[in-house]
Amino acid sequence: MQQRGQGRRGPKPGSRYKPSAEARTLSSVPEHKNGARTGFWLARYIDLDGKRRQAARCSRKGDATKAAQEKVNELNSRDPNEGNELTLAAWDELWPQRVRRDSRTVRTNQHRVRHYILPHLPSQGRIPLSELNRGMLNDVQVALLRAGLAKSTIDGAFSSLSAVLGYAVKEDRIEYNPAHGLRVAVDDPLLEPARERCERRYIPPDELARLYRHLRQQDRLACVAPVATGCRTQELFALERADRNPQDQLILVHQRAWRYGGDPDADGVLIPGLKTTKGVRGKTKEERGRRTLFPAALASMSTPRAHRLLVPTVTGKVWSQRNFYRDVWNPAAMLAGISFTIYDLRHTFVSQLLGAGIPLVEVAAYVGHSTRLLGEIDNTTTRIYQHPTGKYHDRALAAIGDYLNEMLALCRGERATA
Repeated sequence: MQQRGQGRRGPKPGSRYKPSAEARTLSSVPEHKNGARTGFWLARYIDLDGKRRQAARCSRKGDATKAAQEKVNELNSRDPNEGNELTLAAWDELWPQRVRRDSRTVRTNQHRVRHYILPHLPSQGRIPLSELNRGMLNDVQVALLRAGLAKSTIDGAFSSLSAVLGYAVKEDRIEYNPAHGLRVAVDDPLLEPARERCERRYIPPDELARLYRHLRQQDRLACVAPVATGCRTQELFALERADRNPQDQLILVHQRAWRYGGDPDADGVLIPGLKTTKGVRGKTKEERGRRTLFPAALASMSTPRAHRLLVPTVTGKVWSQRNFYRDVWNPAAMLAGISFTIYDLRHTFVSQLLGAGIPLVEVAAYVGHSTRLLGEIDNTTTRIYQHPTGKYHDRALAAIGDYLNEMLALCRGERATA
């Protein structure tokens, strides 16, 4: 039978509660020995690990409550880099909420860090941020090289890690960024087999005509659009019919597609803003996008299908980059015997406009490049004060239109002689 004055007991000392990000107090209780009160009060609290602790033994309940609160305040105000330090793995989970970057940036950086960096660090990255050093990262680099990864893949992984650690430096969680500038040397002997750099080039109309002949009707717009609009692949898959202006032969590019595609109405599949857009919160689509060419010759390749996207999949979804190359581009390229890529067509767009005498700043506006560092002379005028005027619109349309018409004429000529 419970003795008089003993009262009900809480969890045993040292028992665990649900871990929390901060310590918290428990109500002070009278101390008992041999079933009787001793006249003292126990100051209790929950630590950062969820364990029940005792802060003090006081003669008055108010003093016990005060002692528990002081201990909790001390724990909650402690620098995470002292005592119970923040680990790299924990910071990888925390930084998106702290810096609130674009969702695409978050996914890219977290994928690279978790897939390439953390598995090769001690304890899967569960080491204090302050203990991470250049030597550890050099060991990770060697492991990735021995795994046969390309220089661009490894450099991209360390670039993402450098960005993540840079956020920690800004919050004074670490004093320096050990991943800053860490890159694989071009002549590193572990780069075996050495991978040649993919050199971009101008694609003549006859080469594109060979590809065009082997494309299905519903795939022609997607494969030819980069040479007429200068769009990147993710921008191309996100183009909408409502953003096209048939009179001016322009289209507004203001969003990009998630690399894995999906339902266009699903969250995160169509991402507002472009690669060079700085901040999209509160901006209209005109402010976060750009207008580029969409010639009438290109519009004639569009199928009469009623869909919000210009180049959807057969099921009305947003193309995944891998699926597009696998199902559309690679089969046609194999039949045509060509080796260029979609990005070569973007380079061809730029080369065609520059060859027609379109100023560099106008071309940069069409393809979404920064207008900084333009011109043969690098000065304040070329870097800051130079902007596109739009006066070369007709000449640009004529240059791209001539290219497309020549390509289509070659296709018709080959069919006539076949």
